[in-house]
Amino acid sequence: MFVGTSLGAAIGFISNVFLARSISIDNFGQLAFFYTCIVTVFSIWEMGFGAHYVVKVNQSSELYTEDRTKEMNSLYHRVKIRYGLPIGLILTTLPVYIYDLSVLDYFGIFIGALCLIHHKFLLSVCQAKEDWVRFGFFQCVPMLYRILAYALIIIGVNFFNLSVDMLISIKIGLFCSLMLSVISTENLTPKYYLLTAKSSASMQKFLFDGAITQALINTAIVLFSRIDIFLLMYFIDSEDVALYFAANSLAMVFPLITRSLMSFYLQKISSSSNREASNLLGKQLNYLPIIIFTASVLYFSGDYIMALIFGQSYGSGGNILTILSFGYLGGIIFTPFEAYFYSRNASVVLKIKITSVVVMVAFSLALVGAYGAVGIALGLMLAKLIGWLMVTFYYLREVK
Repeated sequence: MFVGTSLGAAIGFISNVFLARSISIDNFGQLAFFYTCIVTVFSIWEMGFGAHYVVKVNQSSELYTEDRTKEMNSLYHRVKIRYGLPIGLILTTLPVYIYDLSVLDYFGIFIGALCLIHHKFLLSVCQAKEDWVRFGFFQCVPMLYRILAYALIIIGVNFFNLSVDMLISIKIGLFCSLMLSVISTENLTPKYYLLTAKSSASMQKFLFDGAITQALINTAIVLFSRIDIFLLMYFIDSEDVALYFAANSLAMVFPLITRSLMSFYLQKISSSSNREASNLLGKQLNYLPIIIFTASVLYFSGDYIMALIFGQSYGSGGNILTILSFGYLGGIIFTPFEAYFYSRNASVVLKIKITSVVVMVAFSLALVGAYGAVGIALGLMLAKLIGWLMVTFYYLREVK
């Protein structure tokens, strides 16, 4: 699973590097903002039901003698359309209105988000089934199509010397790649994974138990992880967005580890005893020396790394890279603590995420005027630090 997650992240990173070196920094910033809009709408629209689904499937295997996955598949689709669709339409309208985006942007964001939602469902099904090979491979599929779309458009335009708007062409290529990826993933998923059946009243109650809390947690996480780009685009410009997005895409090598840990522990902890969960989580402290060493290396070589990978235009992003990396590195230790509360006491996660969003926005607004993208990165790191302290406190109190 980790190999699949790492490969997907690597392909996504290579596509960002290829794009940054092939188009202007301003266009790269605008495309980064467009992609952020798609992911943000998808993440809030999906309402955290992917993670909620995995927990409930594993819990149902303990509470019911027969498999109830078909019923939960049906309920998942109902939530996605009945409750999610109006939310998706509203969410797509907001950035289009606030940032004066085009009609093409509106349809691109909406269609792209819808594709990602179904892709997330397919991932959750494989995760719940412990089909880690498909889970890992499916994470790579959108990245493979994305880099292929970028390459075809950029090389084709330059080779044939076409007089087209490069930014618009790449945007079209991006959401077309998302449509192709979800079609491919659907066809490669075993059909019996996706069977549906009419759900009973007891199963509906079981699935929706904790769903609102999960949706609120998910919204808080999305705001925490994406609002930085929206603040930069609103208060600064697309070039600062490009610099920050490039540094963040490089620093995201560390969250890919935490995403793997979350996916693994979320499935395991939801069906294990407290003692087993405690033993799993204790092992995370072994990562501490590696984290300290990595943060030290990045502190002294950040500018050089950014210039080497993305080009000289991005050489001033070393400070952003260092700050973001430090903020993400700590998640390697603390992510399993969150997985523990996701399946056992989700209200704790909600408190932590809401606090983190408030802290992040407050510090970012205070610092962005004077420090630009560096101020946003500092706000994110401080919010993560407070989140780590909170989750540690709650965990120690819970397992004492």
